[in-house]
Amino acid sequence: MSTLLCYTIFFIWSTVDLFCIYYIMRAFKGLKRRKAPVYKFVLILIYYAITATYAYECVKCNSVLIALLYLPYNLKAFLIMASLYRKRNYWTIIGYIIIFEAIISITVQTIMYTLKLGKSASEVTGFQIENLLYILIGGIIMFTLFLLDKQVIGKNLRDYTSIIPLRIYVIIVPSLFCVGLLESELFEGDISIKFNQHLARILCVLLVVLLITLIIHLLVINKSMVFSEKITEILSQQVESLVSQYEEINRRDEELRRFKHDNKNMLLCLQAMMEANDTEQAVDYIKNMKDSLQIAEGRYDCGNYIIDALMNSKNYKASKCNTTLEFDGFVPTGRITNFDLCVIFANALDNAMEACEVLPGDKCINITSNISNGFWFLIIDNPVGANVDIYKNSIETNKKNKELHGYGLMNIEQVIKKYNGELTLTCENYFFTFEAALQLRNEKTKN
Repeated sequence: MSTLLCYTIFFIWSTVDLFCIYYIMRAFKGLKRRKAPVYKFVLILIYYAITATYAYECVKCNSVLIALLYLPYNLKAFLIMASLYRKRNYWTIIGYIIIFEAIISITVQTIMYTLKLGKSASEVTGFQIENLLYILIGGIIMFTLFLLDKQVIGKNLRDYTSIIPLRIYVIIVPSLFCVGLLESELFEGDISIKFNQHLARILCVLLVVLLITLIIHLLVINKSMVFSEKITEILSQQVESLVSQYEEINRRDEELRRFKHDNKNMLLCLQAMMEANDTEQAVDYIKNMKDSLQIAEGRYDCGNYIIDALMNSKNYKASKCNTTLEFDGFVPTGRITNFDLCVIFANALDNAMEACEVLPGDKCINITSNISNGFWFLIIDNPVGANVDIYKNSIETNKKNKELHGYGLMNIEQVIKKYNGELTLTCENYFFTFEAALQLRNEKTKN
């Protein structure tokens, strides 16, 4: 009866194990399986034949054959999984099988050692208790994986697991192996024997090295994730700026269409006034027409049509917080790339506008642009609520996610260095001043 029970327990665990691996591949990697092959029943028979053989040797307590069958027994799920997925996923399948078997083996072993299960029983009973624990823990894992696969829980789990590189899993497996051996030495081995003492020390050292390596890799991953978040933040800001510019263009086009629509009626009214010799009213009417035309044409003429569009867009956004942009001078065209000009203007104006948003009343951001002796000088000053502490052209951001901000100023500095220029930031008498000097490139040296 105990032999039959042992076989039954092994077969139940093998079934649970197979479903766990199947749901791991779906829930963690999101792999879509192929249609089951016609020889699937043969693979299932081989799968359970390996299980039966291993169970038989466990009942007979044949330690040599158990050791030889240990690897095929734990990797037997690969036979069926490999038939369901493409060849390019084979190593992924093997990796997840090894990790799963290592985790559940260490978990079961730790529970048995901690609760002292199977110590006073026969070898067969010990195997039964161990496999019952496998079934219990495996059942919990299988149910959890099923919920993950159906996205009842952990809807974004796949996004997190997909960014974990293979090298992390490679470190986890030997770490678990060292933990298992160390547990065996502590709970079953005679620690007074010198060999066991040396083995325990070696395992501890290996475990520490592996954990340190794992921590270093996790730090590298975290750094990469933070960098990706920073890049995403910068790109989102650029997209928002582009959207704002397109909205400004659309708004101005609408104003122009309205002006063209009313132009005919305006001319008819003006003609009637002139025929009636109402010169004074005609002059006032022309002034109003001129104002309407200026609205349609735009506020800025910097000498660079891209910066004109950018300035109009920023001015429209700034007007929502009672802020105006006043420009004086000329922006170079050709000797500094439009991309670099946009980086400088967009980031500098965004910083100035953010400072003005929190201030009451009407505010003004003054922009001066001049060219002299082969250099382009740009000065932007804006009011601030309090004097800002500046150290080596660096200021502390007031934004919530400090690690994701301050990159606008860094981008400006990179552009300025590209043109052998200098950046100076000052703050006096509640006015923040941005001063940049860039060496203009000749047409022959322009990249």
